[in-house]
Amino acid sequence: METIKRTFKQLVLLKKLILIILPALIIISCSPEDNGSTADQSSQTLLPIESFYTQTSLIAEGSLYGIVQEAIQQQNIRITDENTWIRLLHQLDAVNSVSESFTETDIDFNEFEVIAVFDEVQDSGDHSVELEFELSDDFILVKINKKQPEAHFSTVKSQPYNIVKIPSTGLPIVFRNVGIVND
Repeated sequence: METIKRTFKQLVLLKKLILIILPALIIISCSPEDNGSTADQSSQTLLPIESFYTQTSLIAEGSLYGIVQEAIQQQNIRITDENTWIRLLHQLDAVNSVSESFTETDIDFNEFEVIAVFDEVQDSGDHSVELEFELSDDFILVKINKKQPEAHFSTVKSQPYNIVKIPSTGLPIVFRNVGIVND
C-alpha cells in the first residue's frame, strides 16, 4: 500500500512538472521570427523581376536652376515615407515650381518608394543624370550615368537630377557611379 501511495505522489508531481515545463518549452521554442512576419517580408522582397521593371516609372529628370536658394546637395536619396517626399518637393519648389512638371507627386508609400539622384552643380545647363536599375535577391543596384556635353552652349549654372518611383521590396539600395559620358 505504501508503494502505491508513493507512486501516486510521484505521478501527481510528474503531472505538475509537465504542466509547468511544457508551456515554458512551447514559449521558448517560438521565436519572434516564427510569427508569420518572415512570410510577409519574403513575399515583399520576392517581387518578380518583370513586375519590378514594369512598375518602375520616371517621375522627373532635368536640371535645377537657382542653385543657391534650393540648396540641394549632391546626393542619392531613398525616400520611403510621405513626410520626406513632401519636404523634398518643397525644397525643389523653393525657387521654381519644379514639381509641376513631374509625372506624379502623389505616391503610395505602402507600395512604392522614390529614388532621387542629385548631381553636383555644373557650370553649364547641358548636363544630365540617367539611372539604370538591376534587381538581385540581395539588393537593388542603381547605376548612375552622368552625361555631359562635348561643347558647352550654356553658361547658366545648373544641377542635374533624376527621380524615379520603384516598387517597395525591402531590399537595400546600392548606388554606383558608372561614369561620365560625353553627349
